[in-house]
Amino acid sequence: MPRPRGSKEARMLAIDFADMVTTEDRSAPSDLIARHGIYGIFQAMRSCVPGATRSLDDRLTNRKAISEAEMLRELEQTGRYERFRSRKAVRRSMDPSGAGMCMFKGRRWRNPEVESDLRYLEMRHRQMCSMYDIYNENTSFDKIMAILKEVRVGWEVYLSGSGDFLAQQWEENCRKESILPCIPGPECDLSLGKRKAADVEASSQDEDCSLQSCFDHDFLKEFELSTASFDEYLNVLIECT
Repeated sequence: MPRPRGSKEARMLAIDFADMVTTEDRSAPSDLIARHGIYGIFQAMRSCVPGATRSLDDRLTNRKAISEAEMLRELEQTGRYERFRSRKAVRRSMDPSGAGMCMFKGRRWRNPEVESDLRYLEMRHRQMCSMYDIYNENTSFDKIMAILKEVRVGWEVYLSGSGDFLAQQWEENCRKESILPCIPGPECDLSLGKRKAADVEASSQDEDCSLQSCFDHDFLKEFELSTASFDEYLNVLIECT
């Protein structure tokens, strides 16, 4: 059976929905929106227009709806949604919001408390009701406003803590699992880690050569690592990069 693919209408609806509830804004480095998770653009659309979206569980019963991967790809192809990997974020498996490390930068959620945003939301909602039957049948302006507020407020809290609280929480989780964080600080060059990893792969063919012994003291100091869990750290570093 061929892989299900969202209909043209579902793909256009996904783009129009994202353009309605978010706007381009590059005034601050923190202007980001989530691609995944409970504050992600797909989840927002799924909450507002469930009939137009498809999850892994309903891919056989709702084949014309759009999946998360399809929606993200469609948004990127418009050129208005730029994928960005945040070094301050954590992997999706360790992120309580599910946002993960990859986001869209240079965009923000529209704020109905701002008059210009509210007027735009009202106008676009009326237009989309006339353009898409499934949108008109599945949602209302009040529903859009309620979900947008929930996502926007939750995401602002996430962003305000992503540099400190989430990083600390992540490190605590790593300690519980007896591994070190897999992302060095912004002052560290990951390309150095990649080069070292390549050297290790060649050197560690010798049975007597451990991963730890292949890294010199200066390199360990550069990444502010202890050697206690370095093998585990290296495995995670390679996975992340």
